[in-house]
Amino acid sequence: MESTFFIEIREFLGKIQRKVEKLKSINSPIFPKVNNVFIHVKDLKKSVGWYCNILGIPHNGDSVESLVYNIPITYETGLTLDDHTIRS
Repeated sequence: MESTFFIEIREFLGKIQRKVEKLKSINSPIFPKVNNVFIHVKDLKKSVGWYCNILGIPHNGDSVESLVYNIPITYETGLTLDDHTIRS
């Protein structure tokens, strides 16, 4: 049985694809493509572990050192987790 998370992601990507198809019919110099999705998180290390686990992507928790983490997705659209908390 497929998890609710994957169903929601598939539905979200389907909506984006339909919008892209609609935008293709508009005469514009801007290419209709989503290059990256940013997700703001409160706890970056915990979130990296959770998303990588859900997506089946191996990761090393010690490699999470900056305020953003790019999850290595093999598709056209990237996934970036952003630690949007303000640090003193």
